[in-house]
Amino acid sequence: MTTRAEALTAAGHILAEARARRDALSPEDAARAARMLGGASVEDLTATIREHCCVAVEAVQIGV
Repeated sequence: MTTRAEALTAAGHILAEARARRDALSPEDAARAARMLGGASVEDLTATIREHCCVAVEAVQIGV
């Protein structure tokens, strides 16, 4: 049986890989790849992705 810690570690690896794939694309291409029928628009997704990237850069700059 998987422990909680193992499950969290595995989830962290999956999230890190997904973000690395997203960050390898332009914000527009990443938004198009993430777009789901009935979901947020490509424009909204692009804005969210850009915001996430800015937050990540700020976190690196302050050492979080």
